[in-house]
Amino acid sequence: MLIYNIFYISVVNDIRFMGSMKTIGMTGKQVRSMLNWQVVRLAAAGILAGTLAGTGLNVLVIRLLADAQLSFARYYEVGGSLVYAAAAGAFFAAVTVCISSRKALSLAAKVSPVEAARFRASGKKKKVFAVISFALSGILFCALFTAFVGYDTEWMADRMNEADYKVYQYHADQVMDDPYEPIDMEFAQKVADVDFADESYIYYRASNIGAEPDDGVYPEALGAVKFEGRIREVAEEEMELTGVNETWASEVSGVLESGSDYETGILGMDASALPMEAKNLNVYDGELDPEKFASGDYLIYQSVNTLFAGEDFEYSGMNAGEEITLSFAVPGTDSYVEKTFTVMAVVGTKPDCYAGEMATGTVQLVISDDAFREIYGEQADQMVSSILINTSGQDEAAYQAELEDMVKESLNTQIRVTSKYETRLSEESQKTQKVCIGIFVGIIVGLIGMANIVNTLVTGVLSRKIEYAALQSVGMTKRQMAGDIFVQGMKMILISLVILVPLGYPVTQMLSQYPLSTGFRPELYAVSIAMVTVAGVLLAAAVSGILTETLNRKTVVERLREAE
Repeated sequence: MLIYNIFYISVVNDIRFMGSMKTIGMTGKQVRSMLNWQVVRLAAAGILAGTLAGTGLNVLVIRLLADAQLSFARYYEVGGSLVYAAAAGAFFAAVTVCISSRKALSLAAKVSPVEAARFRASGKKKKVFAVISFALSGILFCALFTAFVGYDTEWMADRMNEADYKVYQYHADQVMDDPYEPIDMEFAQKVADVDFADESYIYYRASNIGAEPDDGVYPEALGAVKFEGRIREVAEEEMELTGVNETWASEVSGVLESGSDYETGILGMDASALPMEAKNLNVYDGELDPEKFASGDYLIYQSVNTLFAGEDFEYSGMNAGEEITLSFAVPGTDSYVEKTFTVMAVVGTKPDCYAGEMATGTVQLVISDDAFREIYGEQADQMVSSILINTSGQDEAAYQAELEDMVKESLNTQIRVTSKYETRLSEESQKTQKVCIGIFVGIIVGLIGMANIVNTLVTGVLSRKIEYAALQSVGMTKRQMAGDIFVQGMKMILISLVILVPLGYPVTQMLSQYPLSTGFRPELYAVSIAMVTVAGVLLAAAVSGILTETLNRKTVVERLREAE
């Protein structure tokens, strides 16, 4: 579009010269050939310079981005692909110039001497196109600016982490090729007691530590209860709701045989950590009471159906307040420990929230850590799944390094460290990439809209340059001339803004949601509108000033003589 505008303005500016050439015998074909030769020379020089500059810039930018450790630059190597890209860019540029110059060349070839003398660029269609183009490019710029600049790294850190730091047994939540290697209880206590911890919590997850591999893969940590009584009724009801029929269940999992082991997540946690967990949960029945939970007589139930379900999800199955007796399988033995609980609450992890120890893909039976140790006895010390730590956050990098050193010294390759600090760093890098790409695309598209405004103003003014000369001959000043052109530009800008503001709002709201961003921020949308408005005002002022100076390089008499 920019190339088209340049060629079109050039032809319009010299349209009377084209008419004069035809008056003395030059044909339309000769005019086209003359201009075509100019296009070829300009294109060759521009493509060569652009290819060399683009190649150099490509190498420089990729190296800078790689040094900044931005993810999309890590796997790029300067090589044959750059040669192909340069060739493809040169070919694309040549085709673009050819297409963009066709209309301008056709105008010069077809215009008659009389039409050239009276030529005035048609205004209405060009103005409508310029207004729509500027409005659409403004909408895209506002949407990208609001979405990417408004990307909240802290929101993402909270979405992935409920505590500041987490040292955890990776195999507890993931299948692996290696057998489960427990976290040593002494190590867990050492991590929980680090000097920088304001508060810390040790979580337990039931696991059949001696489980055999299935097709060479060891399962994640799952406990088991007898498939009987109330837990059987609830499980069968939930299977029916999720479309799991009895034939499939009996053949694949074997859980429908009464008295068999029903594998499920069994989580033991400190009651004082319950308010922290509650931030990531929807409660569908009952309430979360830390004092009652600490007694060891209460159980929190999470169904597979409520995992990542919304607030309005209607759950049926387990009910808060009912008593349920469970027989817990003791790993490595044929014995069971029976215990009766009162269901305190039925919960579910919030949508798009991966923070919290209940955010797993299985049914969760959540009990207090005391009840967990009562059931599993000494084996509970081998079932530590994670240690969560909250700090004052004074030296996050040092805390992260200290925990990583402790993990290395444990010599347990299945222990990992994650943190809000680590997630925040990663998300800040992602934000930088998104902002760079988004603003770059927005500016490029914005330039197209601005180019159309410039094209409309320039062609309109050049086709009226005799008229402006006549007005100046009867007293119009340069300031009045610049003001008239500025008003013409601002009319198009203001009409574009009238379209942009209401249409851009819903588009920006939509693009500002996860995963592209973290939520719509009206104040940033207002800033982006202001930026587009300022850009439009500056554009109109710059074009009016440049056109006024350009036209006044010739005297009024010289310009009036062009009409003769």
